[in-house]
Amino acid sequence: ERHRVFELDVEDLALRGVGPVAPGTPGGNDTLDYQICMKASPSDCDIATVFVRVLQADLAITKTVTPGTAVSGQNITYTLTVVNNGPTEATQVVVEDILDLPLVSVTPSAGTWLAPYWTIGTLASGASVNMVIVATIDPGFTGILANTANVSSPIRDPVTTNNSATANVNVTPPVVDADLREVLVVLLGELLLQL
Repeated sequence: ERHRVFELDVEDLALRGVGPVAPGTPGGNDTLDYQICMKASPSDCDIATVFVRVLQADLAITKTVTPGTAVSGQNITYTLTVVNNGPTEATQVVVEDILDLPLVSVTPSAGTWLAPYWTIGTLASGASVNMVIVATIDPGFTGILANTANVSSPIRDPVTTNNSATANVNVTPPVVDADLREVLVVLLGELLLQL
């Protein structure tokens, strides 16, 4: 069960409390009827309506990489995009992206990068931010290079299936040019003759 925090000022009396939010309560503005009684006269009560903001944000992340097919030792570019589909703002938004590659550059449009975390902070409903990462593939690696990024926030997210995104690169070994191959064959032949 989630809770909501509310504040109410009655003349010079300030009240603060925590009340339950029913499961399934939509994000946005909600109301709560609050009974206020005088401490000296418990039967002297009044009802106040408190307007409460229920935070809920559908965060979504996508991750793309170019080129989709690369050669060992080549630079590749990842682009991460985080969008808040609402209905309210999300706070303390963080993306985790563990990259086991040498990084050439990391450029976030908002927030800060301290590997492996991209700290975005507060993201308004309907807003989006992106980050571009340039990395170098290990010269000895070939095969499918997969990388996954995850976005999170302490604010309730009604859709969690879009909180993770993976980008794949097909890495092939360097192709030896035909002319270069011929030169290597000649050099190898001359080396063998000298033995």
